Amino acid sequence: MGIYLVDYENVHNDGVTDIKKLSASDRVVIFYGDSIKSIPFETHVEMMASKAVIEYIETHKVAKNYLDFQLATYLGFLIGKGEKGPVYIISQDTGFDSIVDFWRGRNIEAFRQPSIASPSTPKDVSLKKGTSTKKKKKKSDHVPKESKKETKEVKETKEIVEKKKPEKKKLPEAIRKKIRTELKDEKLPAGKYTSIYKAVEESENKLALNNALVKTFDTTIGSKIYNHIKKIYEDYQR
Repeated sequence: MGIYLVDYENVHNDGVTDIKKLSASDRVVIFYGDSIKSIPFETHVEMMASKAVIEYIETHKVAKNYLDFQLATYLGFLIGKGEKGPVYIISQDTGFDSIVDFWRGRNIEAFRQPSIASPSTPKDVSLKKGTSTKKKKKKSDHVPKESKKETKEVKETKEIVEKKKPEKKKLPEAIRKKIRTELKDEKLPAGKYTSIYKAVEESENKLALNNALVKTFDTTIGSKIYNHIKKIYEDYQR
């Protein structure tokens, strides 16, 4: 079961792609305003073909973020009634990421994605892995002995190269202290600093550092942390 809150003014028809593939246990709430004069006939056909429960909420006012706040309030209303998720906010607006982070920090399965057709969590992972393993095993049964020998030699060579790689320096406590001081106003949980230290230790350049932080946290928070500590990172790399 999933609940999809659609910011239709933001995503338009692209946001409800594959709505007909949802099940009867799914629920779709479409938020739209006066700027949306009509929904294409093809989209109506897809909605009619969907087994999901579909609800429409119209916003008549056009003030900035008016619809966004109503969608956010409705999400809080659902969770207050006992909804545990998964809840999907269908929007390209990254401003919703703070709402997603808030609820995920309280054990609610919340996600933001650009359309119904792009799930945030993988499905049937174990089945796919099992299928892939079988194919690989079957293929390896027919590998000539010479090829297997070459594979073994390549593996041994890689192990030698990896052993020769210098170990990464552990981040000095002085640098860690500077990072904590720089980020003290962000009030991050203590456990998050371990991920930040690791990103600084392992990143070969500033771009890699930014990517590591965004991957660990999210685009908004990761970029904010990067801007705080990039000068410290530059000094550390000298």
